[in-house]
Amino acid sequence: MGLTEVEIESDNQLAIKLSASELVPPWEVEAVVQDIRFMKQSGGISFKWVKREANGLAHVVASKSLRRLLPRNWVANPPSFVASILLNDCISPL
Repeated sequence: MGLTEVEIESDNQLAIKLSASELVPPWEVEAVVQDIRFMKQSGGISFKWVKREANGLAHVVASKSLRRLLPRNWVANPPSFVASILLNDCISPL
């Protein structure tokens, strides 16, 4: 995508801590954490914990994806609900 800086937000404090540090991850997620750390070495990636209320779109996308209710091209052609959730995420107090 040609991005030079990316901020990854999550409401999962452990995921952020493991991604941003050199803590030894649990074996169940070690491969994913190692991939994230490898990508982080290229620079321009930061990690931030946010309250669940400020991360509404991620929650809705994950839920809809699990139930196979998202179109495959949802990023390039966002459904109408995305704009309203993003607006709510932006105005939610952190």
